[in-house]
Amino acid sequence: MSSSSRLQVALKTAFVVLLLWFLARKGLISVQATERAFVHWERMALAVAALLGSLVLSVLRWHFLLRGRGIHLRLSRTFALAMIGNFFNLALPGAISGDFVKAFYVAKERPGRREDVFASILFDRVVGLSGLVLLASVALLVEGDAILGAKVVSGLQAVILTAAVVVVIFFGYLFLVREHHDVLLGLLRSLEGRVPGVASVVGLYVAIRRYRDQPAAIVWAIAVSVAIHCLICSMFLNLWRALEPGSLTILAILVVVPVGLLVTTIPIAPAGLGTGHAAFGWLFLLLGSRMGANVFSLAVILQVALGSVVGLIYLRYRSPEAAAVSPAG
Repeated sequence: MSSSSRLQVALKTAFVVLLLWFLARKGLISVQATERAFVHWERMALAVAALLGSLVLSVLRWHFLLRGRGIHLRLSRTFALAMIGNFFNLALPGAISGDFVKAFYVAKERPGRREDVFASILFDRVVGLSGLVLLASVALLVEGDAILGAKVVSGLQAVILTAAVVVVIFFGYLFLVREHHDVLLGLLRSLEGRVPGVASVVGLYVAIRRYRDQPAAIVWAIAVSVAIHCLICSMFLNLWRALEPGSLTILAILVVVPVGLLVTTIPIAPAGLGTGHAAFGWLFLLLGSRMGANVFSLAVILQVALGSVVGLIYLRYRSPEAAAVSPAG
């Protein structure tokens, strides 16, 4: 590791430690409260079930998108690769680090298909974001003002609207602009051969564009994404009720959790530590609860527990028997 990389890691670590210290000082993180949550085992069990359900659906979505690019893996292999990616999401900064690990292993099994592999992963992220934005937008429209107040909702709408604009531009450009009229593609091809690395970008871009021929698959993937985020919101709701039993508004969770999840994608620390605590702490305060950071801590604990299982899958995958390439189909 270079000196600049070590300095970057040190600064990020210091930032996370300082942020967690500040949250603890303000009483937004409580070890005792987190421990008490496990007394409500039925709520914790429902949260675990929701997390597992979202994990299974995310694997199915990626498996389907891989097939859309002509990459046929056994579902069990896709599941193992997804688990490896989740493991590295916990071990590396941000929530997208494991994607590169997944791409490496699939490309290793399917030589010459690197662009298609990265296209499936990138498109998986796009439809995931699309489902997140759609869910949050509907919740805000249905009961946003009543839950949070007009001023707060207008602020959150700005965040959701920005993400929505990015999604609309992406899909609009994908479906409305044909390849021979694609200005961006023409620009990239003009640079191909003159600028190192542009050829790979062109291959990735073309592979992503080919999803435009599968509109039904895209709609299906976005629908699955909405279901995934509903399950994740259910997990947060049950964790909240384990920490703070009472009458809670489900729509409120559907509003604030997607915004918090968007913040955790900022590559500061593994599993969104620090940034996730701050985001959920503030968002839950809008709902009149000081349990947001504790709820996020519980969510991280569940993910880390799953990570231990992932480690076993990873070790098995690395064995000579499991590393054998499976036939297509």
